[in-house]
Amino acid sequence: MSKQTSRGEARFKGIINPVLKMNPYEVLADREHSELDLCQQNIDLFNKYINDYQCLEERLSTLSDRTRHDIMVPVAGSKLAFMPGYIHHTNEVMVLLGENYFVEKSTKEAIEFIHRRIKFCKSKLEELETQRKLLQNWIGATNTVKSETSELVEINETWTEEEVDKWMVKHQQKVKEDRKKHTDVDHHDVDINKILEKYAMEEELAEQNVAKERKVHFSKDVKEQDDERTEPMPSRPISKFKASRMNR
Repeated sequence: MSKQTSRGEARFKGIINPVLKMNPYEVLADREHSELDLCQQNIDLFNKYINDYQCLEERLSTLSDRTRHDIMVPVAGSKLAFMPGYIHHTNEVMVLLGENYFVEKSTKEAIEFIHRRIKFCKSKLEELETQRKLLQNWIGATNTVKSETSELVEINETWTEEEVDKWMVKHQQKVKEDRKKHTDVDHHDVDINKILEKYAMEEELAEQNVAKERKVHFSKDVKEQDDERTEPMPSRPISKFKASRMNR
């Protein structure tokens, strides 16, 4: 009995308990918070892009004011070692188009390119702001529903193997009885003889209509043949030789 009980408990606990222990509102709230965090990260990233483009625009706007600028050049890409240098050809800028493709532009053309990039970033930022407001509304609605259903109590039931077998037998009997009731009602309400008589009358009417149509067509054909027989034959034209003999 103990083995059956343990097997029955394992059978039903494995199905019911995970579903009951997993609160769907908590899962939904966690998913919404993670989506909100990701949305906020993207908003911060696009704000950083806009600030960097604006600083670059300010630098380019003053770059072509002089023909040479003294700068400190990093050595081997390092941020710790620098050496003095200068910038010449201040009106020539290499603009990154993407995928390591560069194109040479003037400072004015580069600033126009930056304006287009800033416009694109602002449009994406508006979409992300709308998405953040929507997620915040969803989180508020989830918290409201979660607070309203906080008084629900979790119920666990353990069944043995014998109880499961008994329940299955009773369930099958109820299903059979329910099906039998439905079939009895259907046979009682439907009269098969009336349906067969109706079909027989419809077939007889259809045969009569077909016979009438055939009779009408037959009479039309006979009449047309009689008309063709009584029609006079057309007279043949008299030849010139026969007409001269008749005149004599």
